[in-house]
Amino acid sequence: MRIDNYLYARKHGKLNYHEHRHQPVSNGTIRHDYIAIKAFLNWCVRRDFLISNPAKKVDPPKLPVKFPKFLDPDTAKKLVAYAASDQFEKDIPSEKVSIRYMILIELFSGVRFEKELFQIRKKDVLIDQNTIRIHTSKSGKYKLIPYNPVLNEYLQPLLDRLEDDDRLFPVKQFPRRQWKRLQEIMHIDITPYQLKHTFATMFYMQKKDLVTLQSILGHSDITTTRRYAQTVDEYRKKQAETFTY
Repeated sequence: MRIDNYLYARKHGKLNYHEHRHQPVSNGTIRHDYIAIKAFLNWCVRRDFLISNPAKKVDPPKLPVKFPKFLDPDTAKKLVAYAASDQFEKDIPSEKVSIRYMILIELFSGVRFEKELFQIRKKDVLIDQNTIRIHTSKSGKYKLIPYNPVLNEYLQPLLDRLEDDDRLFPVKQFPRRQWKRLQEIMHIDITPYQLKHTFATMFYMQKKDLVTLQSILGHSDITTTRRYAQTVDEYRKKQAETFTY
């Protein structure tokens, strides 16, 4: 069977090797099939079973552009104000760590959730420089992530009760019960990981500076960062389409 014919049959549910599935499948599934087939045929070429890879002549299906999910500006401002308030602790009590400080750091710096956030120690918050030091290797290499000085004021109650070597968030798992409670109170439907997307999107909306944003987020390729510009364009398009008198 020709590869393009196979992909068409697979997409439209015309293959019967899965007796329990005769329904069409997504372009994402077809693309995974294509990648697997192409990899196998490349192996065949390397082993001299084939002269060339016929899969190179077939274009895989295009996937729809997925824009990062983020909080709109008004909701983001309300979340910052709420996380910075004393009411937060009353509504969402914590036993060991409070997600309020995680939220504030994410929304003001865009650090990677869990991977970078959970390794931050008090001594890594360089208040005099308005930066957070993130260690990137065991050899001592690190990167500095700048932030708005207002974050210092928000973090001060947490920093005051910690020693220099103490982690800001000495947990192995994110306090999901607190987050679920926050979702109920704020009526938001995003994951903690999407706070970073909110920071990046809001930063680009205000500053229009992809190079600086790339540096802050630590992207090796600016193409990855450029999706936030596309996200802002799509957001503004939707805002314009719903505008009326």
